[in-house]
Amino acid sequence: MTGGRSDLRPAQPWIRLPGTGRQGACGGPPRQRLRTRADLEARAAASGPREADVITRQHAAATAALRERGRHLLLRGAHIDLALSAQRADLLGVALDLAGFSEDAVAALRRRGYPFASLIRLVGTAGLVPNPTDPFWIEIQSDNPESLARRMKAVRAQVEEAMRGLVGGG
Repeated sequence: MTGGRSDLRPAQPWIRLPGTGRQGACGGPPRQRLRTRADLEARAAASGPREADVITRQHAAATAALRERGRHLLLRGAHIDLALSAQRADLLGVALDLAGFSEDAVAALRRRGYPFASLIRLVGTAGLVPNPTDPFWIEIQSDNPESLARRMKAVRAQVEEAMRGLVGGG
């Protein structure tokens, strides 16, 4: 095993060259054979760190994508939470407070416990601000409470999946 790669097998250094009656590696002079072998070994050893670097970068990219997915899901959850709050406020005859569209709306998902609270700890809420002009908000703001509850359940399942990726495999 050279340079951490198990798929490399030692080369047969000496072969019988047809028509020459002598043995040699690749038919070149002994110094060239040594240089070729040393070059091959050096390239094989150098590929180990490169492969590790590629794997590390792929892992970092996958983790970043999962974190961003989690942040997107937190925004969706906050929008649903705001829609539920707006419906409760409407029942009481109170107008929707647009000040609720802030980072606090996302942080308020903590009260829903796992998986929202855990995801907030992992990805944070900095910069996550629900927007009253977001197409998702426009779509859901008039949904009935049962529909919003189903949407929240679906978002919860997606958040759990994102958590498994970030904690277990991410």
